[in-house]
Amino acid sequence: MPFDIGCTSSASVSQNPVKPKATRDLSCEELSGGEAVPKQTRNPNVLNLRDTKTLVKQFFCFAGIGFFGTVAHYLTLVLMVEGVGMKAVFASILGFGVGGLMNYFFNYHITFKSKKLHQEALVKFFMVALVGLFLNTLIMAIATEVFSMYYLLAQVISTGLVLFWNFTGNRLWTFQEARNVR
Repeated sequence: MPFDIGCTSSASVSQNPVKPKATRDLSCEELSGGEAVPKQTRNPNVLNLRDTKTLVKQFFCFAGIGFFGTVAHYLTLVLMVEGVGMKAVFASILGFGVGGLMNYFFNYHITFKSKKLHQEALVKFFMVALVGLFLNTLIMAIATEVFSMYYLLAQVISTGLVLFWNFTGNRLWTFQEARNVR
């Protein structure tokens, strides 16, 4: 039985040239040994090897783009602290916003290849970012004010921790495409 398999669309199944075509939902992730596996037989709670590779690839893409957003964040932080005399926590908040705008644009187009309207995706992205900002600010305040840690070391620790929140929130909510559930 031949299948025309597409990653996001329904595939047509032709059983007989005279009979009308039946339609079954299939996706690239549902391939096993060269044969299509209908969605009904796949356990959605288990990540298969292809899903895991996609997740890892997406995470590293997100982190790579985040690196450039982080550079913008740190440049803003250092310029505001050293050049203007702003307190480190407030300079970090400003830097977080600058880096966040860069991250949104590149993750929208590259990491998640989103087709969502910016009205929806941008709002969700910055809601995730606001939680990240809260976590960043909390970590910076505790590290610099309570533990008297050097502000750049505190920012490195904060950046590493907030990265996991941002990826998870954006992958599972901001850029999650609607699924057809029957």
